[in-house]
Amino acid sequence: SLGAASSDAANLRIGKATLLINNTNAATNRGITLTDTATISIASGTVALKGIIKGDGTPQRSYLYADDLVEWLFAVLDRGVSGCPYNVGSPEGLSIREVAERVRAALGTKNDIRVLGVSVPGTPPSVYVPDVSRAVRELGLRDTVDLTTAVRHSAGI
Repeated sequence: SLGAASSDAANLRIGKATLLINNTNAATNRGITLTDTATISIASGTVALKGIIKGDGTPQRSYLYADDLVEWLFAVLDRGVSGCPYNVGSPEGLSIREVAERVRAALGTKNDIRVLGVSVPGTPPSVYVPDVSRAVRELGLRDTVDLTTAVRHSAGI
């Protein structure tokens, strides 16, 4: 499932290894909530989309399918160098608006995406896309499930 339930930080301790997880997006099976900025509801089996973006849709984030996330976390715990930080996530940054449009395309709907906020001219968008080059280089990790496939899996199609 693809989704997001935002939390500020979490610690996971397994044996001698500790994972510090910041700004997490945890999987849900009924929809995608994009960092308190947008809600995209996916109704299983009905292929319905209701997209409401509370902000201006410009913040960029990284989205990683839950199966990939689990694989990455276990790789860091199993093969990562002790005391060495590894960023986890997709190297692709997408704006909230782009994600809403990709979800709509993946579901094959023509439903409206409502953007409630207005961008301030001259203000750059907020960007949170982790540098995952160390995890890719040292642990051979990559995201294997693209956003379209993740959305379709979540919708049951």
